[in-house]
Amino acid sequence: MSVKPKLRQALKTSCLKLLEKAVGKTVVDVSRITAEEIRRILIIRQHDDLKDLMLTTPVFRALRQRYPEAYIAVLAREDFAPVLLNNVYLDEVVSFDKTLSGLSFKKLINLVKLVRSHFDLVIVLNTVTHSFLSDLVASLTGAKYILGSEHLVLEGSKNNFFYNVIAPYSEINKHQTERNLDIVRHIEADTRDFSEDIYLTREEKNNAVAFLKKQKVSPQEFLLAIHISSDDGKNRWPVTKFVSLAKFFSQKYNAKIIASWEPNDRDLGQKFISGLPFKPIEVNHLDLRGYAAVIFFSNLMICNESAFMHLAAGVGIPVVALFGQTDPHQWKPVGKQIIAIRDADYKCSSISEKQVVKISEEIIGRYPKSSRLNFDDFDISDKVLENYLNT
Repeated sequence: MSVKPKLRQALKTSCLKLLEKAVGKTVVDVSRITAEEIRRILIIRQHDDLKDLMLTTPVFRALRQRYPEAYIAVLAREDFAPVLLNNVYLDEVVSFDKTLSGLSFKKLINLVKLVRSHFDLVIVLNTVTHSFLSDLVASLTGAKYILGSEHLVLEGSKNNFFYNVIAPYSEINKHQTERNLDIVRHIEADTRDFSEDIYLTREEKNNAVAFLKKQKVSPQEFLLAIHISSDDGKNRWPVTKFVSLAKFFSQKYNAKIIASWEPNDRDLGQKFISGLPFKPIEVNHLDLRGYAAVIFFSNLMICNESAFMHLAAGVGIPVVALFGQTDPHQWKPVGKQIIAIRDADYKCSSISEKQVVKISEEIIGRYPKSSRLNFDDFDISDKVLENYLNT
């Protein structure tokens, strides 16, 4: 280690020691915490990615079952927070720009209001990474109880001193949903329903139907959603194989293909489109909730292991997810309609088209076409349709 990193680490350690003396908390006996004294709860998950946030949603269910009368709020990253809107287990969703670069005066005021909202219990879900900022916000609330895992101690510290209710960490290999629930199980909150949830409004579904009608999709047609991006390049199935897959379903099932990819994968997206003899339905211009509303009407999604796999699971459609080095036993959304495919060499590129087709057709047979896309069930008035025809 060079001199500069050594000095930086020494300074960081010294600062953390000073902080520990200033705000460090004495661990309380969890058996003394009563349900009656927990009236306001704040969950902090602003420091991780979208898939981590989606894997948090069963925690909301567990807390609502444990504290049915409590006010429950969530602090989440600004770009991902919208997926939590309308969640039936939450009373408030607060967005936060973790970079602080976009922190306007209004957002700062909202953050101050949040910090001064007199929460009784703050929960920091530090299962994947540990954010100093999350711990600091938790401490600034002045909550009587701050709950977090004993895992992932901040570098330079001996323990997670911001917390006074510390959940034990198990070294047993577990699904990430279990990891999240382990933290709140420490206060006797639990659920056996591990499903991830996105709650779409009637208006969002109306808009999605109008969009699909604009694309000349009929209720009888098979809709296949394909997402070609991945969170990690090592977990990416070749675009050429996605092209072959789209052609197969188009020919055999007369399927309409809904295509999506991340902004930094535009070149891959163009390669996918140019390889097809037909034009897919592109949805990259939609926001997260708009995208979720459109794929809600799909018969199946085939995708790399990614956040979009969790969005599909959140709206309840069957998913065939292609995994590479990431362990599906830890990261695949829970549910019989979610199937993970992983090759023996842990390389996503090694998965064959035949494997994907075989599994996809099995899941199609198990979950035949639903009647979700019934134009008569939705408000696609001239005004709604006109808005989409002009976009």
